[in-house]
Amino acid sequence: MTIGFKQCDLYSKAFATDGRSKEAKEAVNRLVSALDRFRANAEVLAEDVARTIPSLTDHSIHHLDALWTTASQIVGEEAVLNPLEAFVLGGAFLIHDLGNAICAYPNRMDDLAGNQWDDLMVKNLTLSLARRPTKKEISRPPNEVKDLVVLQRLRQEHANACVALATKGIHEIDGTYIPLIEDREISEQLGRLIGEIAASHHWSIEEVASKLDRYYSLTGMPLDWRVDALRIALILRCSDACQVDRRRAPPLRQAVLKPEAESRKHWIAQQRLNLPTVRRGSGVLEFRSNQPFTVDERESWQIAFDLVAKNAQKELVHSNELLKREGRREFAVRGIAGSESVAQFSRYVETEGWIPVDVSVQITDVANVVDRFGGQALYGENTSTPIRELIANAADAIRARRNVTTGGRGPSEGKIVVSLVEDGRGWVLEVVDDGIGMSQQVMTGPLLDFGRSFWTSDLALQEHPGLLASDFSPTGKFGIGFFSIFMIAESVSVTSYRYDRSQSEAVTIELEKGQLTPLLRRSTAREICPVGGTRISARLGEDPWTERGIVGKTSITSRENALASLVASIAPTIDVDIHVQVEGRKPVEAVVADDWIELSFPQLWSRLSDGRGGAMKATIPNSVRFDRNDRCLGRIAFHEPDYSTKCAVTVGGLMAGWLEGACTGVLLGTTELMSRDSAIPLVDGGLLADELKKLEDAESNLFDRPAVHFSAMMRRIGLVPAKIPMFMTSEIDAMSADDLENWAKKIDAGKEVLVNFTGTFEHDDGLGNSGTIRMYRKDIDFELRSNVVLAPELSTASLFSKSELLPRVGKSVDSVGMLSVVRDIFANAWEVKVSDLKPRWSELEIGHYYAREAHDIMLEVAVFTRPRIA
Repeated sequence: MTIGFKQCDLYSKAFATDGRSKEAKEAVNRLVSALDRFRANAEVLAEDVARTIPSLTDHSIHHLDALWTTASQIVGEEAVLNPLEAFVLGGAFLIHDLGNAICAYPNRMDDLAGNQWDDLMVKNLTLSLARRPTKKEISRPPNEVKDLVVLQRLRQEHANACVALATKGIHEIDGTYIPLIEDREISEQLGRLIGEIAASHHWSIEEVASKLDRYYSLTGMPLDWRVDALRIALILRCSDACQVDRRRAPPLRQAVLKPEAESRKHWIAQQRLNLPTVRRGSGVLEFRSNQPFTVDERESWQIAFDLVAKNAQKELVHSNELLKREGRREFAVRGIAGSESVAQFSRYVETEGWIPVDVSVQITDVANVVDRFGGQALYGENTSTPIRELIANAADAIRARRNVTTGGRGPSEGKIVVSLVEDGRGWVLEVVDDGIGMSQQVMTGPLLDFGRSFWTSDLALQEHPGLLASDFSPTGKFGIGFFSIFMIAESVSVTSYRYDRSQSEAVTIELEKGQLTPLLRRSTAREICPVGGTRISARLGEDPWTERGIVGKTSITSRENALASLVASIAPTIDVDIHVQVEGRKPVEAVVADDWIELSFPQLWSRLSDGRGGAMKATIPNSVRFDRNDRCLGRIAFHEPDYSTKCAVTVGGLMAGWLEGACTGVLLGTTELMSRDSAIPLVDGGLLADELKKLEDAESNLFDRPAVHFSAMMRRIGLVPAKIPMFMTSEIDAMSADDLENWAKKIDAGKEVLVNFTGTFEHDDGLGNSGTIRMYRKDIDFELRSNVVLAPELSTASLFSKSELLPRVGKSVDSVGMLSVVRDIFANAWEVKVSDLKPRWSELEIGHYYAREAHDIMLEVAVFTRPRIA
């Protein structure tokens, strides 16, 4: 029985024997016989694709056969392949997708493991959890995530498996191989070529042009049977892109495989498309729907549009352009009917009850969007913000290189140089790093794609496998920081090349403010970083030393020191060396990687305040360092209460904001805000308590103790340390939350507890002595009633000068009031719901004050009654 695809013009003309010599006929029959056996072997392997990935549309032998008829349409009636070309094309058809079967890999699932697997697992779990997954979550992912990663890895690797399948075949358990091409001579001479052409359907069009622009022949075959590898590869490429009709999604196969909801949309998209036809003489391939797409099927219609009007159209256009450029005959089909727009496409692929619209987001004025959403509107008017963003990007590049090359940080690996240079046209800011560098693809893609971060892109997974799954955690996440440079610059140039590539690959992109049409050119010798990395040069709009400049007016006389002080205040806790340079003079160290851990507190304060915070006493009575897993998470110090104190919070080593009112120093933090102007400290309540309780509480006043004030400050960002003193009763004058809970458990059911939130009262003894008295002072003679709790809501701790910059904890920006703290404690102690505790407010006697004679203390209190539990 004749197989249907053999009737098509491309196949039948190529293997026709009429008019050939005896030797040529024998050669044709040999090739046909070898291809038939090749097809029979491939058919068995193709069935495993459906078992491995049931969600895929048809990848069986029916799809492989159908490529012949689609190819015949594309090349046209007048195009003829010689028998050797037809054999190579047929072989490439057979194996181009067989790498989607697990059995195509010698070590099965083990061959999919490695860096790429880990990267995809981290990426998919991050999307699923909306956070970076833990090591345990990565090692034990949900089945749906694991299945998705298997699919993605097979899609990544299936092209790479083609050469092994064509040259070796299928790996047996005993280590031997079962060949797919049984004719050994053909396999040895043409197997690699068939495998490379099959793999090329997954390459970029540029790779196809550079790797396959050559001709092949086979010993023992007629000399004029040469294989044009480039043309054959382009036929495969376009045929595979255009073979997306109902033959790929048989309803019966769908009923058996039962693909998931997302996959089902792809099945419907192809089921609704009839076999395409060619408009005679038009060069256009026309797809029509066999029935309209309903309202519920609009996502499937969009998939059909993407497959046909976008992808297939792109492959046809690019392939024909390449054929024309290389002097080959173009295909008869050069485009897809209706590909101009969704409206035109819907004339052929119809809808019912709805009208398709272009769902792609288009930004017609990119420069305006960047200016409005990537500049002052996002970051405010702080001219140091662009420097911070450039340093953040440079540091990310250095950390990435460390992870790729050494798996972590070397002793002095990586450096950033920030410099200011004046030329005849004004001042230029340069930021240079010796980090991982960028390829031309990255510079013309993610770098210029506003709102898209390179580190989580598919290009990053491709160029640096294993990086995403490593400990590397980029500070830049949103793909907008680079554009903040236009807050201070009129133009900018970016020069880069990958650290592991030749300097000859270095390219430079130039951008003008207000006209984001980039100029791409080869870099000059002066621009190129010697050991790889990136140089960013920004022509400033203002003199950096003026009031409106990036450094501004300063009392620091040396310009190098002024710039160093500014850079250090921007990146006070960074793990990368930063040097500064002015006018080509000797570079000055601004920051040594992680030196903040060992600086004295006066030095640390000077750095945090850009040298403008005034002098700090060398001796500080109380200081704390927070460490976890051999990592320092912060350093704070306490001193005189009347000293204006504030604690910096940094993200990725860069300043994010201030906590004011309890201490001096710095805490490391994290943030999900694009502006990075507020953060959540990484130090938690338990670690706080463990360290703060070690302090020497030498002050005579309980609530002047550092731990108490720090506790009040932490409550402003939603943290309630359980073991830090916050309360006072007649029994204990320094109670923690845990202490108060144990105290409350002793209260009998039906009894009242009076809670005062000021801890102070106004007193006038009639003898000229009056004022506000704090009951928690040790030198005050007073006595509390046994059922009274003092829980003063200290006002000495405030967060940030702007409420909108309040650091966030989780999804909440609300501080925790003392009333809420007390109510939660009592609810836990009394084993009731918080909603069951509804205090009443009243002015009552809470104790006595003794000054010559006893005086009752009358204050407003919240009265809690312990419920009776039946």
